[in-house]
Amino acid sequence: MQILAEDRPDEDYLLRRRFLDGIQASILSNRLNVGEATVYRRQRQALRHLAEVIQKMEAEVRAGQHAELEKFLPPPTYDRLFGVTTHLEHLQNILTPLHPPWLIALDGIGGIGKTSLANALARRLLYDFTFRHLAWVSARQEEFLPFFGLRKLDRPALSKERLIDALLEQLAESQPIPSLPQERLHLLKNLLKRQPHLVIIDNLETVADYREILPLLRHLANPSKFLLTTRHSLSAHTDILSLTLPELPLPEAAALLRHLQARQGVAPSLTDEQTEAIYSIAGGNPLALKLIAGQMATLPLPQILRNLREGEGRKIEELYTFIYRQSWQLLSLTARRVLLTMPLFSAQGASFEQLAQGSDVPPVALGDALEELALLSLVEVGGNLEHRRYRIHRLTET
Repeated sequence: MQILAEDRPDEDYLLRRRFLDGIQASILSNRLNVGEATVYRRQRQALRHLAEVIQKMEAEVRAGQHAELEKFLPPPTYDRLFGVTTHLEHLQNILTPLHPPWLIALDGIGGIGKTSLANALARRLLYDFTFRHLAWVSARQEEFLPFFGLRKLDRPALSKERLIDALLEQLAESQPIPSLPQERLHLLKNLLKRQPHLVIIDNLETVADYREILPLLRHLANPSKFLLTTRHSLSAHTDILSLTLPELPLPEAAALLRHLQARQGVAPSLTDEQTEAIYSIAGGNPLALKLIAGQMATLPLPQILRNLREGEGRKIEELYTFIYRQSWQLLSLTARRVLLTMPLFSAQGASFEQLAQGSDVPPVALGDALEELALLSLVEVGGNLEHRRYRIHRLTET
């Protein structure tokens, strides 16, 4: 009302007399020396202007809340995402009701877009107000930038203590942070238990990370929720909802390539045959597609695809290193043998029996190897309970 009084004092006077003092319109019309119909007309106009003032104030408050919630989110590395609408809606439907699951893991092979999806989801939830605050903590140790290659990050490994400190920095607001570790944990637990928060932990990758961090998250969850992005499937943990992010289907991959071409000023546009040739090698891995689109500005497409097939060129070598090195190092010799056998089969994948015959690995050992490969997001498991089929991403096959 104060804002209305400054801009429209007559309307402020009218509304105060009518609704705060309870003066009837007929009496007020005599005071103002106007007809009763005029009082009602001015009243409607004043209410409309008051609603506009309130709407503007609400927008300013929301903008301030958005800025407060957004300030700890990393800047997006994309200007547009492709093929994620269904995943965004599914994740939002899981996260916004304040009931289990409290821990959600988004897994998938490197470069598949887990971080971008989590970032887009967090920005969408800024307008939901289910959560008191959003927090983002990254455990990433290196990153691959299509225009620069592989880059080490000056960031220590994520320990339980570093996670607690990072969350308090984002969530404690003006509260003093205790010096003793147990008191810091107690403060963080109180914050997360008192009101629901959403905490996103990006790139939780190593076994050591899981063993140290997961018990802490279980201790802090409910009503707050935790979303983890990882290359390792956490489906073995029954209290964690594990979701796998697949590669982009061909139509979405083609749309992404066209978008990247237009943004970088690369002409002419790819033909359907050229797009299919790219997809047959890189599949729907957005990071690989971005690298290809970037190189199209200077290199002929056949040479780019040849380099991808042969693993040649600094950036291509670093791409494969970024996506596969850590997972490959974790594999047993038997799992490596099975993985190297899989390109012999069609894009539809292979059955358990076909893999046993092709790899010459006994059934029990093959089962263990497939479990390793699936947990590291190197193999996709399809089919049904009676007949499973196993396939690899096209980029893995390449």
